This record gives sequence, structure tokens and C-alpha cells, in this order.
Amino acid sequence: VGRACGPRFDRVLLDAPCSSEAKFRADDPHSYALGGPRIIKKNRKLPKRLILSAWESLTPGGRMLYSTCSFAPEENEEVVDFLLGKAPDARILPIETTLPASQEGFTAWEGKTFASDLALTRRIVPDETYDGFYLALIEKVL
Repeated sequence: VGRACGPRFDRVLLDAPCSSEAKFRADDPHSYALGGPRIIKKNRKLPKRLILSAWESLTPGGRMLYSTCSFAPEENEEVVDFLLGKAPDARILPIETTLPASQEGFTAWEGKTFASDLALTRRIVPDETYDGFYLALIEKVL
């Protein structure tokens, strides 16, 4: 879609399809059927295609919020790191949050090293109010 329409959006929200593993609940074994390693592996290419397409539709100076309801680095940091490798005009911006259960994004996972700026992305840990999710705010540098 991004190539077809060209850079026309100042803001893009990409809530990427994912394994939904952040919706797993320790007190609900049925929730485990929602995702897992098999689903993560099966869907590995789609988020990368989507983030590139969304990026191509973003105007210079525009911002994209990439989000998932997954904790899998393969669906989060790996996807954003992939974009950073393909788009030299991409810059990660810090995300301010008042949520108490927030963690920095990973810069390494299972022997893979990601861009150090991925520490600016956020993982929101589930609690009684929120499901877990991941957020990355990315700006297209002028």
C-alpha cells in the first residue's frame, strides 16, 4: 500500500498482527492457545512487510507508532530493527508513559543484537487494568 500511495500521511499507527502472547494469563490456561512459538514463526514476515509499507506512506517529518499485543522480540524489536536497517531516515523517539508497569525495549535477544535506540521503545507489562503490549515511536527524519 505504501508504494502505491506514496508519502502522504503525517501520522501512521501500525497495530501489527501478532501472536497476541501478551494476552496470556497465568490463571487462564485456555489463553495459551492464542499464540506461542508456532504462531510467531508463522507470522514472522508479515510485520516486516507492513512496517516497510507504512514507512513508505509516511511524509518526511512524520511519525509512526508501531504496536503489538505481544512480548516476542521477533514481533517487536526485531521488526523495528529491520526497519532501521532499511530506512536510514528512521529515528526512534522516546515514549513518555505514566503507566507503572513499563519497561525499556530490548537491545539484544537470544544472541541477536539490535540498535541501541530500541531501548527507547516500551513494553507495557500486563496488570489488572491493561493487557500487555509493545510500542515504538519512529520519526522520518527530514
